[in-house]
Amino acid sequence: MRKMKTALLILGTLSTLSAKALEVQFDSIKLQGRGCSDQNSAVVFSPDRTSASLLFDQMIVEVPFSGSDDFGSGIEKLIDRKVCNISVSLDVPEGERITGIEFQTDFRGMTFGEYGTETEFDSRIISWKDSSGGTRNDSDVIVNRVYSGDFDEELDLSRNAFININSSCNTSSRASKVDFLIRNFIRAEVINRRLGTPTAMLAIDSSDMRGNFKIKLHKEKCSDRGRPTRPTRPTRPGRGDRDDDKIEMCRRLGGIWHDKQRTCISIFGRR
Repeated sequence: MRKMKTALLILGTLSTLSAKALEVQFDSIKLQGRGCSDQNSAVVFSPDRTSASLLFDQMIVEVPFSGSDDFGSGIEKLIDRKVCNISVSLDVPEGERITGIEFQTDFRGMTFGEYGTETEFDSRIISWKDSSGGTRNDSDVIVNRVYSGDFDEELDLSRNAFININSSCNTSSRASKVDFLIRNFIRAEVINRRLGTPTAMLAIDSSDMRGNFKIKLHKEKCSDRGRPTRPTRPTRPGRGDRDDDKIEMCRRLGGIWHDKQRTCISIFGRR
């Protein structure tokens, strides 16, 4: 078996506001699973914590397999599975809310299998929650691909996916939290066990085979959403506006308008 190389997983947060504005930032990223253990993975944040890179290797599954996987152990291993659970925590500035998350995936690698086998690559967001209690536990698929039968293919899993979040507005003077969980999953399995022990493998590795996973956060100011426009108050007529009509009437009657007394004086007396 050829040596597995390093795959790169990049997560980036890009604001829809000006770069000078306070950005949504990564607070923490935690990894769990045989697909991204402490021994074969690392997290590196950018200086402004608006992006992060995840490095991992040994992203490979194959059958026949002898060992333990992320779903338990057994004597006969006709299935091999690896999972990388990525827990992401974000800081949301005051007066902001997250409307959605855009995922751009570009996974490269290879997979092959004999008759009676199947391999799978699956990436999805499992859940999210914000500090005000808003949650969602539905599974939103980012990318999923299954290979079966007699196959030998290069992996090119590229896709853009947008997932609505619509988190609550952060009305606190401090940054609020939005947490979400991403699960990356790979599998190789013998489906038809009557065929004996056919072989299969799926790998994301080698010099030009890589996993490139980007996240773009869409946010908005809370005041931009559904605030009604206050009606314009009509101009209140001034005293001078009312006097103009009286002055005109006074002149038509042949009188003289007295500004100080605000009365019309005629030869017949005050009007």
